[in-house]
Amino acid sequence: MQKPELLADRALLRSLSEGRPDVLDDLYYRYRDGFLRWAGRRFSTTPNDLEDAWQDAVIALYERAISPKPFELRCSLRTYLYAIGGKRLLQNHRKMQRLIWKDDIDRAIDREAEVLTFEWDEPGVEDREYLLACIESLGPQCRELLLGRYYEDKKLEELQHQFQYQNLNTVSASISRCIKQLKALVEEKRTL
Repeated sequence: MQKPELLADRALLRSLSEGRPDVLDDLYYRYRDGFLRWAGRRFSTTPNDLEDAWQDAVIALYERAISPKPFELRCSLRTYLYAIGGKRLLQNHRKMQRLIWKDDIDRAIDREAEVLTFEWDEPGVEDREYLLACIESLGPQCRELLLGRYYEDKKLEELQHQFQYQNLNTVSASISRCIKQLKALVEEKRTL
């Protein structure tokens, strides 16, 4: 025997699949406030993101209900909608973490570059020639990568396209490796 709530939810789904928009409005407002409270306690995000997740969940349910592919509800509509909205919020959270991580990499690379470029208060002609000699000692790809990033101020995305790297992490790692090579060359030439 099935729960009465599940039977009622299946009847609502049938009504949705028959194209009754009033049912969609009813579903939207019936569980909305509960979802916003639930998600607000579990995810640290803005109210707009919570609302967007809820709207996406309702739209996903509607699209699933009107699709010709059979759809059997195995849980309550409330649970289904909460799960879809929660997954949307998790995806947003993961995207933000990737962006934050990318920014952290950029800041770390910039810090390394600052140490290298601001080592002298005002570089004289000798210092510039010395640094240029070290840069010229790098391999062509490292030289072009560092000059593109720090002299031409190119973004990581531009460098990724120019050098045909698979992803931005590879670009960042290559820049970091090149900076380390340049540091080693500077130190080596100083000791000579």
